[in-house]
Amino acid sequence: MIPDGWTALQGYAPERGGTVLANDQAHSGSMALKSDGTSTGLDRVQRELGSLGATATKHWGRLFYKAGTPAPKPNDGVIHITMAALEGTTENRVVDTVVATDGTHQWLFNIPDDSCCAGSSYDWSFDAEWHCAEWNIDVATSSFSFYSDGEEVTDLTFTGNTGAQMSTYESIGLGTIYYQMPPTPIVMWFDDLAIDDERIGCN
Repeated sequence: MIPDGWTALQGYAPERGGTVLANDQAHSGSMALKSDGTSTGLDRVQRELGSLGATATKHWGRLFYKAGTPAPKPNDGVIHITMAALEGTTENRVVDTVVATDGTHQWLFNIPDDSCCAGSSYDWSFDAEWHCAEWNIDVATSSFSFYSDGEEVTDLTFTGNTGAQMSTYESIGLGTIYYQMPPTPIVMWFDDLAIDDERIGCN
């Protein structure tokens, strides 16, 4: 089922579904959010951010994620996978990655028309462990920074970049959505999402 307090965030695939609660993995507690499928454009889930007030547009976010086996990997080209996105006038993809044919991946801040904003080198790989992704965003200054397992990915840091099209965020979307067909199912779990005025950390 979809978690309490969340709703479906419809993808562009004709079929519905793709992200639900499951009890086969968890970073803490007994359940995690699971995305499992081979179709591009499947649904994610979203939670409204209106109750956060000003924190919705200036905050620290933290998310734990885990990739299933086999890890996402294209036979050719790349697979672009969005894990978490802030939904406003346009989608700001704050935990976003592109996987190459050798299994390495980059991190990026991206928007749907690909006109902005930043990407790292391909220095990461998915494994069967839980990992921590953090972001810091400020709409008023068009600023963003990103951290992988507590270390800043400086290639993604920017300020004053109006091309990011940041806006008053209505919700946060969670779960995998990808835009190229994978050769095998992409399975990922997400847990312990948090948003706060101060950095939450990975501990």
